[in-house]
Amino acid sequence: MKLVILLQFVGFAVSTKLYKRAICTVNSLNDPDKDDAPAINSALETCAQGTTILPGNQTFTIQTPLNLSSCRACNLEINGILALSPDWNLWKSQPAAIQIPGTTAAVISSGENTGLINANNFGRCQQETNPTEITLPSLFSITNKSYQIHIRNLKTENVPGTAFNVTSGSSAVRFYGIEFVNSAGTGYHVEQAQHVYVWNNTVRATQTCVSIYPNSSNIQVEESTCIITATSGQSGFKLGFQDSSSMGLDWIRNILVRSVKAIGSMNVVVFHPGSSGGDGQPVPVEITNATFTDITISGPAKQAVLVEEGENPLTAKEISFNAFRGEVEENDEIKCNKAEDTCEFETKDWQLDVVPGK
Repeated sequence: MKLVILLQFVGFAVSTKLYKRAICTVNSLNDPDKDDAPAINSALETCAQGTTILPGNQTFTIQTPLNLSSCRACNLEINGILALSPDWNLWKSQPAAIQIPGTTAAVISSGENTGLINANNFGRCQQETNPTEITLPSLFSITNKSYQIHIRNLKTENVPGTAFNVTSGSSAVRFYGIEFVNSAGTGYHVEQAQHVYVWNNTVRATQTCVSIYPNSSNIQVEESTCIITATSGQSGFKLGFQDSSSMGLDWIRNILVRSVKAIGSMNVVVFHPGSSGGDGQPVPVEITNATFTDITISGPAKQAVLVEEGENPLTAKEISFNAFRGEVEENDEIKCNKAEDTCEFETKDWQLDVVPGK
């Protein structure tokens, strides 16, 4: 297959020395039956310390994953449309469509604010997908200690599972100006990651806008909108713990959610202690230093804060809920469910109207 790549160099001066950064422009094959991913991956390797551009007014068909593992201070500029092939057989064994493993200093953006990624439900009709029966690929997967990853000014649509998965020791990951045109299953899933920042996003989801799972710290969500489109009382922001087979302490630390709009029938903040490990023994879980402030709720929501009952012992310390405003169906007391749990919750400036559910 011929790879359509235009390679050029741009020079710029720094301290009297001339440095060159490659620019690779990839043009679409303009055929929905052909895969544009090999040409894009080749460009990402060629311009591993430069910029790969996908021009506007072009649609790129993706039948195999994009891989940014070669990137070292690289840019991927998506100005056209990335359309994933709607063939489930091509995606069912893949962890993600856009894979960012062990990558350092990558920027994925739309310089012209025209970039759109259409996952086409990975070829699975969203109404037919049962998450308990199959494992859905993520749209983006940031793994293997990736560092300094910036994703901004993009639109996504038709993502049946998780849009952005940040895990396995990755850090300094930032999402700016992302718009979910329609609902993903989960917007962001953060697990075993640090310093993840979500700013100025409009997240539409059927399950959770942002889920934070064990051994994650310094997670911020600011000036964003969370819209839950399901009616089953899903969660806007979930601090949760999976079933664990390991002994020891699972923890979440240093969470800030500020200036957020929560729209839809949801439990806005959910604490989920989880079930005991695979050996049947409870795993202590700890959430420390979490602040939720300036939260505007409409819908109405089910509850502003829900502490679920789990098998694992829960310790929640230095947790504050400030300036919650809007409508909820229930305004229950925020407390632990079991006597052996420890919960230090503080609320300030709550202005919530109770609107009974239909």
